Amino acid sequence: KTTAILSIGGWLAYKLTGSLLSEPSLDGELGLLDIRTGQRCPGFMDRVGVPSRLLPPLSYEGCLAPQPAGLWGLKAGIPVVVAGPDTQCGLLGMGLAREGLAGAVVGWSGAVQVLTPSPCYDSKMRTWVGRHPWSNLWVAEANLGEAGVAYGWLKDLLLGNSASFLEAEQLAKSSCSASEGVTAFLGPGPETAARAGSRMGSLLFPTPFSLQTTSQGQLLRAALENVAYSIKANLDTLEDVTSINPSTLSLGGGMADSRTLASILANVLGFSVRRSTLTQVSTRGAAFAATVAANSFGSIQGAAEGGVKLYDEVEPGSPAMAAQYKESYQRWLHLYDRMGWE
Repeated sequence: KTTAILSIGGWLAYKLTGSLLSEPSLDGELGLLDIRTGQRCPGFMDRVGVPSRLLPPLSYEGCLAPQPAGLWGLKAGIPVVVAGPDTQCGLLGMGLAREGLAGAVVGWSGAVQVLTPSPCYDSKMRTWVGRHPWSNLWVAEANLGEAGVAYGWLKDLLLGNSASFLEAEQLAKSSCSASEGVTAFLGPGPETAARAGSRMGSLLFPTPFSLQTTSQGQLLRAALENVAYSIKANLDTLEDVTSINPSTLSLGGGMADSRTLASILANVLGFSVRRSTLTQVSTRGAAFAATVAANSFGSIQGAAEGGVKLYDEVEPGSPAMAAQYKESYQRWLHLYDRMGWE
């Protein structure tokens, strides 16, 4: 009874247009594409028992059908474009469309990607390989798993569900750097999500309380440091896989709202972080893809790099602060190993 196999994006486009659309980078995420060539791989489909006739042609653009157009008060025939995977679109939204550039999209979950001129496979299977949409580039990805959801849980636990993330940000910002010995393992860790699996989480802090009482701000800052340390560890893994050593990192997604996170990250990495001031970078990247489809730009590089630069350049702090974070990061790695979570 199966008529076609589609990605979620392709299915949504079908509901809007009535056409079977199949964007290559999304199909690459599903294993329905030869990542190297960007084309179908009939031999593989036959081996897994999927008839090639169920896979629609690789096409990313259709037209809005009369029925949904009428529901929304729009004109039928408006172009509908399948842009690509969310993180890859996030890179586009941050203006990243050339090899050697790196970005982290950190919201509910998190991912770090580096743009490469060819597929970079990891013999240790720590990272993933994907297509960069609308260009002849690839991505090497380290997926962090839960990030913002873990931080949100801690915020609600400490401050209550009605407290805003701005309140949490002010408390984390007011805490001393490196959280005065408080260490968090909430959400992401040194391993990519493909290897990390399910594990325990923890908050470690000094005792006895008669000598030092840990504050809410220290716990919240430690959770942000955990995200920054995870990005650092996984960026190091990507460097090992790709031999690309980026000199700056673009940060987008909901957690880019936290300038404290960007500042911590710059100190941990030792170089500047471009914090997106428009956090919905995936939506912006999808809009860039639409402008290319509408022939407003000749290439995706032109669209991504020609957009208004919506970011803050966050530089590392003093050498003393950088040294403190270097020591704290090494302690975080050591504790992770000692916990036996590998």
